[in-house]
Amino acid sequence: MGIVVALDLDGILAVRDIAYDLFKKHGLGREFKTASTEIADAALAGKDYAGKKAYAGQTLEHVMNAHAPSRKIPVSDLEEIARGAKLVKGAKELVKALKKSPTWATSSSSAQLTSRPRT
Repeated sequence: MGIVVALDLDGILAVRDIAYDLFKKHGLGREFKTASTEIADAALAGKDYAGKKAYAGQTLEHVMNAHAPSRKIPVSDLEEIARGAKLVKGAKELVKALKKSPTWATSSSSAQLTSRPRT
């Protein structure tokens, strides 16, 4: 059985809001920012958003399901935007370390993930 490592390169390891840029390119930037703020506020308060407990990362799911189901968003758009992202100090080392010795790491609370400053 293989090991899968998934990293959100949006704000944590990269200094560019890749998801926002992608949705903005397809006319959904305002919807993404609004949902992102509302979901972060709900997650920090331990409340629900769209009928379920709010959590970090819910914005992508919400915008894709609520606003983008009829839009074709090609992978090439995401690749183009991601190529321009600058990594934060230590990101490359983290990926190298995970390749060498994969581990599962999670935050003790979603509030820690959603409380970072917004740009």
